[in-house]
Amino acid sequence: MDKPIEAAPGAIQIRPTRLRAEREPDQFYPLLEAFRDPDILPLRKIAELSGDRSLNPEPNTLRKLKSQTLSDEARRVLLRHIFDDERLLFGKRREALDLIDDAFYFAFLNYFHACDVVQDEARAKIIGTYKYWRYAADRDDEFALGRLTFSEDKDSRALKVEARLKECGIARTSSDWLLRGYAFAIDETLLFFTRRHGGNLRLTILPRARTSTVGTAINPRSVFAGHHEHIVHMDGLTIGLDRGNCFLSPIHVSLVDDVDELANLDASLDVMTEDDPRLPRRIVKRLRKSGPLRRL
Repeated sequence: MDKPIEAAPGAIQIRPTRLRAEREPDQFYPLLEAFRDPDILPLRKIAELSGDRSLNPEPNTLRKLKSQTLSDEARRVLLRHIFDDERLLFGKRREALDLIDDAFYFAFLNYFHACDVVQDEARAKIIGTYKYWRYAADRDDEFALGRLTFSEDKDSRALKVEARLKECGIARTSSDWLLRGYAFAIDETLLFFTRRHGGNLRLTILPRARTSTVGTAINPRSVFAGHHEHIVHMDGLTIGLDRGNCFLSPIHVSLVDDVDELANLDASLDVMTEDDPRLPRRIVKRLRKSGPLRRL
């Protein structure tokens, strides 16, 4: 039998946010205490930022901290130092990541202890361009056709994905969006994250895939040389998030192997009603079978 969780009243103390520290002076001091460290924000630096020019700045500043009597200006300067100038909250670690190309990709692989060999197998079977079918983001009687392109970065070897799709339905303003991100093979499932600059996150999970032999040995107009086993169909779901609006839709993905079809693919991207002749009936049935559009 599991033991009950033991906790004392008031045992959890949550560090105040910057906004709260700005609005409530008494909340500034526990926030500052969380950053006080001899190697990060020593008492001497706090005294300097507070404008203490006395002969004994450190004892004077310590008394002000204990009595919570720093001036309004001193508190503003210290908050600016912590969050803006030195970015002590996350800034240093984020700056370190900026030095690594495709840092998110490698951090994700590392967090999930993803096997390099498995990831490389996924790369070999997923590189290329696919049609991408799902419900329109705001209506379950309209369907969006998009494009997914998977590629390997020539320098970092990160497996990247680019998604181009129409987000709005017929009779409404249409937005032609390009999203970029990374693809991963985790627990025998392909998943990828894409986003527009500044937001609009998409998480796509594809647990079901079918492979087939592709290449110029099979079809002279194939974009793939020779012949090898490649993923040709995938099914799953995608979750879209943008400024608090969220939707979940089943998806179907199919490989575009023919160079002529590939050349005309972007021109065919659109949002279609169910009776649109461009919309294959098998796609509608497949998506309906996987479930409805859900707005969360």
